[in-house]
Amino acid sequence: MNFKLPPFAIFEDTLTKGSSYYFYDPITEIVAYDEKSLQEAFIELEDLQSQGLYLAGFISYEASYYSYEASYYINKKLAHLRTENDGKLLHFVAFKSYLNKIPNSLTTNATIDLMVDGLSIKDYQKSFNDVQQALINGESYQINLTKNIYAKTS
Repeated sequence: MNFKLPPFAIFEDTLTKGSSYYFYDPITEIVAYDEKSLQEAFIELEDLQSQGLYLAGFISYEASYYSYEASYYINKKLAHLRTENDGKLLHFVAFKSYLNKIPNSLTTNATIDLMVDGLSIKDYQKSFNDVQQALINGESYQINLTKNIYAKTS
């Protein structure tokens, strides 16, 4: 392992005030960058889960290009979009413990005083139209259109 494990992970549902999860006591990290390491990662994740560890992380959309059960692309139309240097397909950390409450030492009572949109409505509309056209063209099945919003807290 080339770097230090994160000391904790937080999953928080602020929209519906649902459950919050605070994972701590990290044990190991599982990362996959290609088809071979992705298949190995799934096997390792199953093993860690069977040991009673909690897994926090992500699987990229591009991981769907590969089948876990066989060595072929699921979506051949999109397979050419993935290159070897595209980054992580999967990244998880296994934790020993979790709480259903985020510790008070990690929360704040700060408020957002000012929010400034970093994109004009004209630029956003152009980006939105580009995304719609990419979906129509079949270049992707799902796209997240995001933008920067700058905020000042007190």
